[in-house]
Amino acid sequence: MGQFWAGLVRMEDRRECSDKKIVSRCRGRTRRVYYGAVFEIKKEIPVKMFLSVRNSNSVASDGEVIVDLDKPAGAVRQVVRYVLHLAAVYAIVNFTTMWLAGRVHDLLLPLIQQHPPTVSYFQFAFSHLFLFSFFPAILIGFAYAQWYPHRVALFVWIVPLAILVYKIIAFPTTAFEDHWTRAFHEYFGGGFLIPEFHSYRDLFQLAATPDALRGMQQFNFTAPFYAAIGYSMGTWLGMRCDVPRLTTAWRNLKPTSRIAEFRGSAATKTDFKYIYVNQDGTVRELSPREKDYLSESFSPADSGRPYIKRFYEGLNGWGSMSGFMLRRKVPSKIRIQPVNPSYDALAADDPPDFFSDHITAGDIVVKNPDGSGSVTPNPNISLQDRVEILRRLQLERELKREQLARHPDYSNGE
Repeated sequence: MGQFWAGLVRMEDRRECSDKKIVSRCRGRTRRVYYGAVFEIKKEIPVKMFLSVRNSNSVASDGEVIVDLDKPAGAVRQVVRYVLHLAAVYAIVNFTTMWLAGRVHDLLLPLIQQHPPTVSYFQFAFSHLFLFSFFPAILIGFAYAQWYPHRVALFVWIVPLAILVYKIIAFPTTAFEDHWTRAFHEYFGGGFLIPEFHSYRDLFQLAATPDALRGMQQFNFTAPFYAAIGYSMGTWLGMRCDVPRLTTAWRNLKPTSRIAEFRGSAATKTDFKYIYVNQDGTVRELSPREKDYLSESFSPADSGRPYIKRFYEGLNGWGSMSGFMLRRKVPSKIRIQPVNPSYDALAADDPPDFFSDHITAGDIVVKNPDGSGSVTPNPNISLQDRVEILRRLQLERELKREQLARHPDYSNGE
């Protein structure tokens, strides 16, 4: 059924819709699809559209925190996060790059070459700035994204790039020199010839040599750009690659109270590892049948496997925040609500009829005796209109299911 829904979104034009019939053979998957967010589109995008988040008080009377993504303070938080990530990039360059180059030069290089290094420390460091700035940054970005997956860190390269571009454009040259050749050699060129120093006098003399000055220019302006690219790539990988052992080890560095606060509830061994995020951003526990469903083993090619959100603010293919998610990825300000004890029984009394959506959209539906069926898209409407109708019906059914799962004590969304 997941492939069935994904096919609707991936169809590119009207001709493909009319020439192909999409066949559903998912009678045995109905239960899985019902509990598994109905489709298997994996793309998650930032919270920008399709979602209406209420702007009521941030804290309810019982102390529960309500999600409010539209507050002006959200933009301020994002700016603060961006500045902190940018500071982390420059800290990596200033405290890690040269230190790591020195350790490799003094300890690892003699082991590889089987003799003392033939190049000086500064010549080796400046000749490998990309290596010693990019890769430490990608590791740090990946590790930190496993802890706090801030999307603003994906764009931390913009400021170092802007500064570097300005330096290249403003680089002074004479009328007899090619500006771009000289500028790119200044900020990206290699071929350093810097002798070793043995005293402070030698060091001060080296600082005035052309290659040492060029190396410092690359260290100050090019290395931060390398590190920012690595940091952004590491963040991107960390937000999409779940490494449980790494994440657990990283969070264990925090005090136990902070770990419990981050998870939104007391950390106990009996907590199920997954929770459910609703359309309005609230979070609830899972019902017994949902826990059984997520405890099953699924093949990667199984279209009936559950849809698992990578991060809290991610949207599914229909533009909704709804979906299962790891408990440890719930932000600290979000309280996890209990599930309605009668939810499984209520859901069983109202099983979904997926063909009804296509009938509403005007599609030609032919049901087979074995429960499967074929669907021919409505030829009288455009693909965009048809997908919009199906999206609206899906979100309505999703919201109805979430209302059934809401605990009576939280019937007003509090």
